[in-house]
Amino acid sequence: MNQSVSVNIHVHARCEIHETTLFHKKIEPKRGLYEGFAHVFFLTSGNAWLNAAGQKMEMHTDSIAYIPVSGSFSVSIEAGSTGYLLGVSQYLLIELLGSSAESVLLREFSERHTYLDAPDGHFVEEFHNLAQGFLNELNDDKRGSRMAISSYFSLILMGLWRVSGSQESADQAMGEIKTLLQSFRHLVEIHYRERWTIQQYAAALLVSHDRLHSICTRSLSKTPSQLVQERVIFEAKLRLERSGSSIQQLAHDLGFSDATTFSHYFKRYSGTTPAAFRRMIKKPHLVPADSLSFGHADCP
Repeated sequence: MNQSVSVNIHVHARCEIHETTLFHKKIEPKRGLYEGFAHVFFLTSGNAWLNAAGQKMEMHTDSIAYIPVSGSFSVSIEAGSTGYLLGVSQYLLIELLGSSAESVLLREFSERHTYLDAPDGHFVEEFHNLAQGFLNELNDDKRGSRMAISSYFSLILMGLWRVSGSQESADQAMGEIKTLLQSFRHLVEIHYRERWTIQQYAAALLVSHDRLHSICTRSLSKTPSQLVQERVIFEAKLRLERSGSSIQQLAHDLGFSDATTFSHYFKRYSGTTPAAFRRMIKKPHLVPADSLSFGHADCP
């Protein structure tokens, strides 16, 4: 595997096994490069204390905690205990959630804390295999597939969603609002390069501007404009990282009249220019971790 691919993988994913012997160990995962990560801590043996969301909880063997990108936490692992710590960047999380019918629900789930105290043995065995697969894929220089890593974490997130009961709750909430949100996201995916206004989206959905605004803010805590902006910025960052196209060409591909307009837009919503971002993403070890943070967009 070439070095640039390996660097990019480790910028966006992590997996460690934490073991203690005679003394307890305290880990605070959201520091430095990992500050903008979603994390899963899986205690495979022993006991630990989890501090998250303003609460302190005792964890026992086979307990699992999911901490969203916006959350901070620490884990104190008692002597003789072992656990997996997995994480993905908010950028990779957006990418792996995809745009299927389940994406809306999984995205909502991924934004809140979840704690499972020793779920059933079949799930624990399956979860252990996924965690080990994620670890093997990430730490083997001959493997390290971005697609495989994303797939493992997708299955981990899906498993947590199902076992936590969120799937049943979500099924009960199916209806007009979920359908409209899905339709809005699909329209954004189709038309964001055409720079549609929110009024155009609302008209296509046969609802008023205010109705669309109300549903998005109430369900996602973001306005329709923010969702569209984040989709544009996400695509721009993706292309800046993976494409060798000029800034002018990228601006044209994303529906901007010229490179200057695109650069102003990109800087306004990401805090840096496209050219500066491209330089940073090529050499992530030379810049502060927060400069590489990708916004957690509710994009389609």
